[in-house]
Amino acid sequence: HYFDPHMPYEARQPWVTTFAPDFAERRAEYPAGLDAGAVFRLPRTIDTYAKLRALYLSEVRYVDHFLRLLNDKLHFDDPEVLLIVTADHGE
Repeated sequence: HYFDPHMPYEARQPWVTTFAPDFAERRAEYPAGLDAGAVFRLPRTIDTYAKLRALYLSEVRYVDHFLRLLNDKLHFDDPEVLLIVTADHGE
């Protein structure tokens, strides 16, 4: 079960710096760990959305990393392997 990427977004290291080069210096400005209710109360600015997007994309890369590790073990490209992916919703 891969729950991420999902709110509350966390800054996944080392991937967050790919999308937020200033993250180390401005960590407190990033809305990490906020649930959806808190996120919707944030100012609706381009800067806020950019910071949320950076956190979200770091979580996407985080999950990609672990799916790659799983692929290394299970060999999804093997014709004898059946991979089924399901989700209850998307963000």
